[in-house]
This record gives sequence, structure tokens and C-alpha cells, in this order.
Amino acid sequence: MKDGSKKNRAVHESELKVIKRLLPLQGKGIEAGVCSGRFSQPFFTIQYGLDPSKEMLKIAEQRNI
Repeated sequence: MKDGSKKNRAVHESELKVIKRLLPLQGKGIEAGVCSGRFSQPFFTIQYGLDPSKEMLKIAEQRNI
């Protein structure tokens, strides 16, 4: 894992579990405030992201968001 998530792996994993329960299993989703796409990447339904930081959007794009 990148972005410092190794240091806080338990927190990261628990947040992913919550997100997974809230997302639909199919369709296309968008995340406002996508940042680097770290939380969106594991969920194939989130395919689009919005963020005011062009640098973060570049990272998200590398993660296919």
C-alpha cells in the first residue's frame, strides 16, 4: 500500500469496510473529493472522481479513476 496507509493499516481497512457496505455492487459511481483515489480504487463501481487538486487527480487517474 502507498500513501502512508501501511502506518495506519487498521484504520484504512475499517474505512474500506464501511465504504463497501454503502456502495452499490454494480453501475458507475463518482466520488467528490477523490484525492489520490486510494479509497476509490478497490471499488470498481467508482470510476470517476472530482477534486480541486490537479496533482491528486493525476494520481487517481493512474489508479484508473
